[in-house]
Amino acid sequence: MPAPYPTLNLIFLALPFGSAFDRRSCFETATALVKNQSLSPTSHFFFRDTLDSLAYNGPENMTLTLEGCNALCGAEQTWYTDIGPRITIWLVPILLLLANVELSPLDKRRFLAILHLLGDPIDSIWSLLHKLDAWDRCSRLAARCSGVCPSCQGVIASVFAGFEELQGPRITSERYFGSLLQQRSLAKHFNEWRRAAVRLADGRSNEIGRTVLAFVLYIVQLIAAFVPEVGGAPPGPPGGRIATGVLLSWLVPVIFLSNAIGGLPSHRTAYDILADLAANTGDKPFHMPHRRSLFLPTFPSIAQQCYTDYFRALGWSGAIYTYRPWKVRYISSTHHRHLHTLLLIAFATAPVLIGLVGGVLILWYQLPTGLNCRHVWLVGVALLWKISAFITWVSHRPGLATGKYHWRLTLIKDICVAGPSVFIMLLSAIGLFNSCWCWSGPFQYPNIGRVPLPETVYLQNAKSVYPTIVGVTLLLEVGVCVVVAVVWRRGLRLLRWREKTRQVEWERVMDGKRCKCMYTGGRSRQSFIIHY
Repeated sequence: MPAPYPTLNLIFLALPFGSAFDRRSCFETATALVKNQSLSPTSHFFFRDTLDSLAYNGPENMTLTLEGCNALCGAEQTWYTDIGPRITIWLVPILLLLANVELSPLDKRRFLAILHLLGDPIDSIWSLLHKLDAWDRCSRLAARCSGVCPSCQGVIASVFAGFEELQGPRITSERYFGSLLQQRSLAKHFNEWRRAAVRLADGRSNEIGRTVLAFVLYIVQLIAAFVPEVGGAPPGPPGGRIATGVLLSWLVPVIFLSNAIGGLPSHRTAYDILADLAANTGDKPFHMPHRRSLFLPTFPSIAQQCYTDYFRALGWSGAIYTYRPWKVRYISSTHHRHLHTLLLIAFATAPVLIGLVGGVLILWYQLPTGLNCRHVWLVGVALLWKISAFITWVSHRPGLATGKYHWRLTLIKDICVAGPSVFIMLLSAIGLFNSCWCWSGPFQYPNIGRVPLPETVYLQNAKSVYPTIVGVTLLLEVGVCVVVAVVWRRGLRLLRWREKTRQVEWERVMDGKRCKCMYTGGRSRQSFIIHY
C-alpha cells in the first residue's frame, strides 16, 4: 500500500519559507510529487477539463488550479532572477529608436522633446504631421502663383516654409504668404529669394540613411528575442517583455517622420537667412528695425518683439516640431477644416493604436489564453496617452494657458504620464505580475484558476505566433509612414532638394540671371498673384 498522500499543510512545510512562483521549478516539483506518489494524480490541485473531467497531471499538460499553484509553487509574487536580460531584450531596441529621433537644435531644452514624446506620443506625432501639412500648404500655395515656372514655384514655396518656421503659431491666414509676394520689383530681386531658398535647403539635415540603419538594428534586436542562434539563450519563453517593445512600436513612425522633416544646424539659421533676404531686398514687408524680429509690421504686437524674446520663446513657438499646440487652428478657409483635422488626428493615433493591438495580442496568447494581469497596465498606459493628448489640446486656450505657460503645464502633465508609464513597464519586465494569481487567468477562471506549467506551448508561440504578430505590427507601422509620405508628398519634397537641383539653383544664384518667367514682354513683373 502506498503511503498516504500529504495534506496541504505538509506540502506548505515542504516549501522554502517565502516561496514564490517560478514556472520551471514548480513544474519540476509537481512532476516529482506525482512520480513518487506524494501527490495523487486525481488531486484537486490539478485543473480538470469541464467536458470529460480529466485531470491535467501529465508532464506534457501539467496544469494546476490556483489553490494547487499556491500550495505547490508559493502564493507570493516574486521578482525574476534574470532581470538584466529581461529588461535589455526590449529596452535596447527602444533606446536605439529614441536615440535616432531628430531633435530641434536648441540647447538642453531639446531633450524636453523626448519627455513630451514619452508622455504624449499622440500629440507628438500629430505635431510632426502638422509640420508636414504646413509645408504641403506652402507648396500648394506657390503652385497657384500665376505665370510662374515650376522651378520658381519651388523657390517661393521654400521661402514660405522658412517664414512658417519663424511665424508658425502667428500665421492665421494664407493671405499672410500672399502679402510676402506683394513687393515692389519682386521679379527684380527674385535672385535673393532663390539664394534664401538654396540656403534653407542646404541647411536642412538629412539623416534618412542613419534612420534606416537604426530601424534594421531594431529588427535584428527583435529577432534576437525569438532566435537563440542570433540572441543567445533567452532568459525564458518570450511573451510579456516582447509586448512592451511592441506597445512602443509607434517610435518607428516617429523616427522616420522626424528625420524626413529634418532640422537646421542652429535655431538662428532660418532667422539669419530671412534677415539677409530682408536686408538685400529692402522692401517694406521685410523691414527689420534695430533689435526687432523679422515679422511683418502689420502685426504690431509681434513687430515689437525683440530678438532675445523671440529666441527665448522658440521652445514653445515652433522650434520643437513635436510640440505645436496651435495645430487645431487651420489657416486656410478653402479646406474642409474639421475633416482635415480629423485626418491628422487619425494618422497620429494610428501608430499608438497599432502598437496597443499588437501588445494585447501577444499577451492574449500567453497561457492560459485570454485576458491577464499584464493587459491591465498595457491598456492603462495607452489610455493615459489618449487622455494626455486630449489634455494638451483642450488646455491650449487663451483664457486658460498659452505660450510658455501652456508649455510648462504640458511638461508637468508629461512627467506625470511618462514617469509612471515607464516605471510600470520596468516593473512588469522584472516580475511585478509573476504570481500564481496573475498566471491563473483570473478573468477567465475567476474561481478555480488555470496555471499551465509546461513551456512547450510558449516555445511554440515564440517560433510562430509571436514573430507573426511582431512582423505584422511593424509592417503596419511602416505602412503608416508610406501612406503619410504619399498624402503629404509635396511637403516632404519641399526642402528635400536633390543634389542636382541644389547645384542648378546655386549656379543660377551665382550667375545672377533671372528666369524667363520673370519677364513679360521685356518688363519685370511687379508682383505675383496667388489664386485662392
